[in-house]
Amino acid sequence: SVAGAVANAATGEVFSAARGQGAVVTRDGTRTALRCNVIDELPMALVATGFAYARERRRQQAGAVAELLAEVRDIRRVGSCALDLCMVAAGRLDAYFESGVHVWDWAAAALVAEEAGAVVRLPAPGADDDDLVIAAAPGVAAALARQLARVGYR
Repeated sequence: SVAGAVANAATGEVFSAARGQGAVVTRDGTRTALRCNVIDELPMALVATGFAYARERRRQQAGAVAELLAEVRDIRRVGSCALDLCMVAAGRLDAYFESGVHVWDWAAAALVAEEAGAVVRLPAPGADDDDLVIAAAPGVAAALARQLARVGYR
């Protein structure tokens, strides 16, 4: 079986999931089941992303995000791939995307998001770390993927 957990040290929350058993968040001893948002209009979606460390790559990403901003409600930058994925699972964000993250950044949290009902797209095994990670509420996942491709994310 497969399981994963992500701890948010700032809030004391622990997000966890086991394949086929759903996802939960535990805080102060209370466990709450996670479900991603029910949303079907991309212009209403609150989306998070992250940026690469390399200056030129950040410049490219900023241009793409500026184009995408017109298609969604707003874009946030939290700072942690794992926590962003968990925020999608908890319904605090509608979607998240980022390229250039490593498997250890997303592995546990992607399971949490999937088990909470999000549509998750991950790099293929053995792919380079520049591949795109996407997690989104089912109603906006396809539209977001199309917009990301349009603005230059692969």
